[in-house]
Parts: sequence; structure tokens; C-alpha cells
Amino acid sequence: LLCVLFDSINFNILYQMLNVTCQGAQAPIELFIDSLALGIAVLFIKSNCGVLWSVSLREMNRFLFIKYWLEGKKLLSGEFGLSWLAYIVTISNPFVTMLRFILSYVSLTAFFEHEHVTHKFSIACLDIQGFQNQELWLVDSTSVLVWSLLFST
Repeated sequence: LLCVLFDSINFNILYQMLNVTCQGAQAPIELFIDSLALGIAVLFIKSNCGVLWSVSLREMNRFLFIKYWLEGKKLLSGEFGLSWLAYIVTISNPFVTMLRFILSYVSLTAFFEHEHVTHKFSIACLDIQGFQNQELWLVDSTSVLVWSLLFST
């Protein structure tokens, strides 16, 4: 389901909606999308939400399931059904699955396509009247930011 959703998203349509046609002007948008995905990953990992999800909730629901079974209560009750559903969901750990999927779309290779140093840029966009070399400025500043993010300690 997530694969179909992400494959249906076409970033060229996003660039057209934002009226971005020059390759160099796309660099900040690409960096923002990659940074957003990495930020979500860092927040998820630092919050220890995955530990809570995979340990606490799974054990709580498993003990509730065992309690119902040992006490001979109705196994078709609503409370038992919700507990069983929660147990199945915690086993599959959907947060980690979604996190892995989102991070699979993060790619920094676009920022090293021009001479293995910067993002690509369009020669035609460098000479726009009133905006000379603005695309080159966007490409260089975004590439410097990516390089500083990669080699920061």
C-alpha cells in the first residue's frame, strides 16, 4: 500500500505546482524533502517509541490474551478482539516498517551529479534577466549545506 502511494507521487508534478523548472532551483526542495524524512527518523529513534511499541504493548496484549484464555472467558468479546488485533499489530511493528520505507527514498546522489561536487544546474537558467546566476547561487549554497551536514560531527 505504501509502495503504491509513494510511486504515485511524482516530484515533477510538485515542481510544476511550485513553478520550478530549473534543475538548480530544485535542489533546495529536494534537500527539504530529504531533511524532513531524516528528521522524522531521528525523532522516532531518539524518542524510543519503537521500544515502547515493540516491548510494552506487545507484552501487555499478550498477557491479556493469555488471561482471557486461561480464565475461559469469551474469546469472541469485543475487548478480547481489540486485544488480539493490538497484539498482531505490535508484532508487525508498523512504525519501523514505515520508517524503513520512507528512508529508502532518501537519496543524496542528486547533490553530487555535477563534477561529483554539486547539484546539476541548467545553463539556460543562469542568464534570466534580473536573476543572473541565481540558480548557481542556489546550487552552490545547497551543496555547501549538504557537504556540511555530511561531515558535521
